[in-house]
Amino acid sequence: MLKREVTVQDRIFLFIEEEYEVRKNNKGKIQYYTDKETGESGMSQVGLANSCGVNRYTLQNSIKNILEGANGNDIFYTKLLKLFDKDGANEIYLINDKSLKIIKDKACAKFIKYYGYEAKSKRTNAQRIYDLFAAKGIRNFIQEKTGFEKRQLDALGLSIEERLRIENQELKKENKELRAQNKVLEHKLGIPLHEKTFQSWLHAQLGGSRECYVTGDLAGRVDLITDKMVVEAKRFNNYEQAFGQLLRYKVKMEGTEHENKLFMIYLFGPATKGEKDIIRRMGEYLDFQIGFYSHLPDHIDEDELEP
Repeated sequence: MLKREVTVQDRIFLFIEEEYEVRKNNKGKIQYYTDKETGESGMSQVGLANSCGVNRYTLQNSIKNILEGANGNDIFYTKLLKLFDKDGANEIYLINDKSLKIIKDKACAKFIKYYGYEAKSKRTNAQRIYDLFAAKGIRNFIQEKTGFEKRQLDALGLSIEERLRIENQELKKENKELRAQNKVLEHKLGIPLHEKTFQSWLHAQLGGSRECYVTGDLAGRVDLITDKMVVEAKRFNNYEQAFGQLLRYKVKMEGTEHENKLFMIYLFGPATKGEKDIIRRMGEYLDFQIGFYSHLPDHIDEDELEP
């Protein structure tokens, strides 16, 4: 067994060569390659032929049919062609050099599967190799053979789309855990977990009617309307939404009984002095009154019973 690093077309590959019984009482060699930088893997064309249990010329003819398109007389390759997309050249070669041809790992898996299970004359040695990597995937199989050290989510060699998808899933999981932790902490500090809890508390303090529906174009529900105020209540982090909604209601209420009332935004949750100053200045521009509550002492609403 030979294991070393080789350089091909300015790329450094981890390389291992193993002896394998390609046909009964006939041994050959299989060469595995993994790009040291990207983790992309493959097998030499000769090694792939040995894995499939066919001679090099048979494999070359198969590749030719994929690249050039089989004619009507090549019924033998119909199932093989279905395994590859039309742009077969990009699917097949990791390295296409006169001195060395490395077939991409995914293409290797397709050839081995074909000759092991779908060709007219099925090769038992191809079945054995296919069974070895089927569970873990051929890339993992070759990377382990060559001694590649996986990094960063095991995503080296994945497409950009696959990397982003995996990273996005992990970020969502982390954010979900952080939100759960924050909710527990906020609950202990007396900060409502739900806007409805804060609205309920304000209603108890100010009276009036909750969730008043405003009809017509851009309809919506005002959180609270009293005989003197039109109120939007939000978590501090949602202040922009509160400003947008209250401005919309103010425009829609022109010419109504609510036109001359105070338009009020109440925000709850932690905020710095500097943040509050900016919010107050924003309120001055729009003639909105602003109120802040960091927590609600001794107030429990039914919305909070199941945090």
